[in-house]
Amino acid sequence: MKMKRLFACLAALVLLLAAVPEVVFAETYARVVISNDVLHLRQEASGDSAIIGRYRNGTRVEILKSGKYWARVRTPDGKVGYMYKQYLSTYSSGGSSSGGSSIGTGTRYIKSGIGPVNIRRSASIKARLLDRLEGGTKVTVLSAGVNWCRIRFNGNRIGWVKTKYLVKNKK
Repeated sequence: MKMKRLFACLAALVLLLAAVPEVVFAETYARVVISNDVLHLRQEASGDSAIIGRYRNGTRVEILKSGKYWARVRTPDGKVGYMYKQYLSTYSSGGSSSGGSSIGTGTRYIKSGIGPVNIRRSASIKARLLDRLEGGTKVTVLSAGVNWCRIRFNGNRIGWVKTKYLVKNKK
């Protein structure tokens, strides 16, 4: 009798798991998006915490937990620590944008009514200025982060813009 009950519970669990969308199990990753320097992996979520690693632009990390300013991550060399989220561009294992940005990827527009917006070579206000785009200009978001998005604009030019200057609809 106990075996039948156990089998019934296992069968119900399998059916339940089959009904859950795959996206629930998608892992979230990020790429380091810092230009002229390295991003520090810290022991704790604080700028005063000990540095336990340094990672260059483009390094892929796994997001274990995400807070307002810091993300707990696992690095390619297996270290676990904290990185400042401003310098991470997040995406799910399926490749779609996720995490702290609601802008997503695809066609977006420069926000109108704020004047021209600076497009930078990398995700930093200190990075070289590539162009200035007027409100309403159509761009393609290639990757979206909390504070910065990598975009394609004016044909095939690639640059970075602050996420807050992008909108989904032309206004």
